[in-house]
Amino acid sequence: MMTFKTINIKSLAILFLIGCLPSCSFLDLDPVREYERKDFYATADQAMMGLVGVYGNLRPLYRRNLSVNLSLGTDEIVLNKASDNTLGALIARHTFNRYTPEVNDIWTDSYRGISFANDFIYNMEGRGEIDGLSELQRKTYLGEGLALRALFYFNLVRLYEHVPLRLEPFTDYALTPDQLHMPNSPATSVYDQIIDDLDAAIALLPESPRNHGAVGKLAAHGLLARVYLTLAGARLQGGNVGEMKCYEMAVFHCNQVISSGKHELLPSYRTVFLNQIQQRNIDKEILWDVVFKVEDIRNMGGMLGQWIGPKIPNVSPSLPAADSRGSVTPWMTDLFDATRDSRFEWNIAAYNISYDDEFKTYQYNNIGDQTNFAIGKWRRAGLDLEIPDEDYVVFYEEGFLDRNSTSFDYPLLRYSDILLMKAEALNAWKGLNPEALQTIDEVRMRAGLPGVVEGMTERGIGLSPETFLEEIKDERARELCFEGHRRFDLVRWGEFSERIQKVYQYAQEVHGESRLHFLAPGENVQAKHEVFPIPEDEINLNRNIEQHPDWQ
Repeated sequence: MMTFKTINIKSLAILFLIGCLPSCSFLDLDPVREYERKDFYATADQAMMGLVGVYGNLRPLYRRNLSVNLSLGTDEIVLNKASDNTLGALIARHTFNRYTPEVNDIWTDSYRGISFANDFIYNMEGRGEIDGLSELQRKTYLGEGLALRALFYFNLVRLYEHVPLRLEPFTDYALTPDQLHMPNSPATSVYDQIIDDLDAAIALLPESPRNHGAVGKLAAHGLLARVYLTLAGARLQGGNVGEMKCYEMAVFHCNQVISSGKHELLPSYRTVFLNQIQQRNIDKEILWDVVFKVEDIRNMGGMLGQWIGPKIPNVSPSLPAADSRGSVTPWMTDLFDATRDSRFEWNIAAYNISYDDEFKTYQYNNIGDQTNFAIGKWRRAGLDLEIPDEDYVVFYEEGFLDRNSTSFDYPLLRYSDILLMKAEALNAWKGLNPEALQTIDEVRMRAGLPGVVEGMTERGIGLSPETFLEEIKDERARELCFEGHRRFDLVRWGEFSERIQKVYQYAQEVHGESRLHFLAPGENVQAKHEVFPIPEDEINLNRNIEQHPDWQ
């Protein structure tokens, strides 16, 4: 029996304002009114409030933890701050434990999102008619809620592995001990639920999302392909589905996106990210992203461009600044063919911005030391390439500017990732085949590179399923670098700790006496760092939960 409790509409209004998507109009809500839980979701407006509240829980997760901190300390980026008190430092240097704030924050923010999603799904499934909400809208909203719950659980299971699987709305009344203190579920069971949720979402959702930032059928297909590819990986080897079946299903769901004709690679790689920096919601290549801009005067506090981007001094409240907390690893820089690969100049920022007090102007400064190269993918400012032979600084953002944060949307899923996932899954499922080669070549040729076979021949590498997989791994790094995928890729390939150790040895061997921030991740990383420990707060509160075996 569901126990209803009073909900203060003021709290819901705050959540609505935080979670509102760009197309949502703000409702005229009386802040002193209260609704019984059983009376909420009575209208279409209230249903939309509930849904945007679920979406709103993506922002705290992707503001810095899943978008920035998990990329630090991989083979792509290192934290360039000396202090262990810097936010993200313990994650970046692999010295985190069950007491680390970010370990707790990701857990708490994910379960908050799941709680919102469970409540929303319960009401979309279990109520009769909702005033003003058509049956088609109800199905669409329900599909979105299911896809969002799947995403929250997917992040949890990849990071903490064995997590409680809560599917019912949570209330603080009349709970039995088993409902309140939930034990860990096996990771395989969590994956089964994620697959069920996404299958159900695909059956309900329209092919295209109802607006920018919402999840549509094709994005759900793409996310499910990523789920199957992850489940097939080293830690679970197919789970309850089976390894080869996982690869087959990953190919199937990638093909659903590709055959739709709705998505494609933009002609220019840099345009994909300029569109995000300048809030041009052109979704041909991006299937789904987390929205950090609500309207022209509202900035929801993203860290892309501020924490990872070329450094810009903080000199004016009306102009952007950038703290540049990440340095590109020398291995990542050397992975590019700088003379041919158009992605190199956009991804790797060999410059910073300074300010001339005398002339009151910003100046562009080339960086000669490779160990100081910054991430260029989300740049707030850079060189104006349309003015030859002049170091003229251009600020790329448009509309409202906040010097301490950005409105850059975070891409959850891009079409190039679909192509690369398909190539990898095909190679694992069927071995070398022309379709897999053609798929990866689409990505390479957009970047100005020759086809993968020609490229391997140039370097004297013979073609086999094993060598082709290595090419896919490197191509994912070049194409998707700094987008939050690398940690999860290395874990599913079973080479997380070994890879990080080798990359930091490489930095020392190639560049001599390296700085502490290049050595620390490789010196500290262990096999257990593939996953996070269950936070200590959860262990103390939940008497039925057990710590992950790797962290006991």
